[in-house]
Amino acid sequence: MTFEDAWKLLDYHYWARDRMWSALEALSPENYTRDLGNSFPSVRDTLVHMYAGEWVWYSRWTGYSPTEFPNPEDFPDLDAIRDAIRSFTGEPQRLNLPSAPKQPIHYATEIDRPQPRLDRDREHGMAVTVGRLRPCPLLDIRMVALVHNTIRGAAGAALLNAELLEARGLL
Repeated sequence: MTFEDAWKLLDYHYWARDRMWSALEALSPENYTRDLGNSFPSVRDTLVHMYAGEWVWYSRWTGYSPTEFPNPEDFPDLDAIRDAIRSFTGEPQRLNLPSAPKQPIHYATEIDRPQPRLDRDREHGMAVTVGRLRPCPLLDIRMVALVHNTIRGAAGAALLNAELLEARGLL
């Protein structure tokens, strides 16, 4: 498997996961937690298992090995799982690195955002602003994501990587 193959698989994974979210919007709260008699009893339990898989993978990749999965009871509805994904932070935030944004991704609810003039410098240019999330007949969903590419994409990424290496004692 090549590096490009791995990225293609990862891109597919996130495309499929986001498509699944769109389909689940129509589910009633009762059907979300109803026992279907499967190996994961309900839709909620299946979603929590999927979330746990991503969480465990990332945790192990960053050097932590979890001893148990999240409890499905902690996720009473779809918003709870979305919030868990949205509130996820990486090692730069946990280590409170000087150039790391406190919140790496911000969701703008205004219909005309993000806008370069208004959002590019969010958290000193180190955060991504996402907005205008909407259905798309071709790609299921569309959104606008904005980041200051010079700061976050080049100079800022190099600085953040150096801070992370220093924090880990590798410099």
